[in-house]
Amino acid sequence: MVTSSRNALFLALLVLFGACSDESGKTPGSPVTEAPPLSRVFLVAGSVSGEDDGKTIECYCDLRIELSEEPDGSVGRTYEGSYGGGLGRTVLADDGSGISLHPDVAGVVLVRILSVDSVELYFPANEGEESRFWANLVRFGGSWTDDSHWVGDWRCAPFDIYEGGWVDTVGTVSGKWSIIPE
Repeated sequence: MVTSSRNALFLALLVLFGACSDESGKTPGSPVTEAPPLSRVFLVAGSVSGEDDGKTIECYCDLRIELSEEPDGSVGRTYEGSYGGGLGRTVLADDGSGISLHPDVAGVVLVRILSVDSVELYFPANEGEESRFWANLVRFGGSWTDDSHWVGDWRCAPFDIYEGGWVDTVGTVSGKWSIIPE
């Protein structure tokens, strides 16, 4: 009789512990050691607009990133990859005059998983650039949101051009970028 009571207790505990795990087999409340999913190929997209110094400013970022390996979500890992795409900045005065620049870009990117809810995109080619536009595109820090997206803040600053009739020296707007799995 003691043996069947132990078996029944063991079976009850097994069912109880099984009910306390999610689909991944992890027990709720257990320490999270991996970041949310990040695919090997993804888009970084963002657009910002606003007014500054009496000018209307619109900017966009549309980059495709391809990592050299599939991310496993391990905190502390850095993944190397390549990127390509377009950036844009348009600055207009009230009379419609202004400047619109749309460079195509490509290069090396490093994606760092900083914590379970923090990622950094690092574009080393922009390091040390004097132009405020490029200097603001060195590091994109992002976080995992409650609605299951990687997002971060982005500042679109002037190209700091003042030559040959082309002028882009004033006005900064801020907005968000997000990672879109491809």
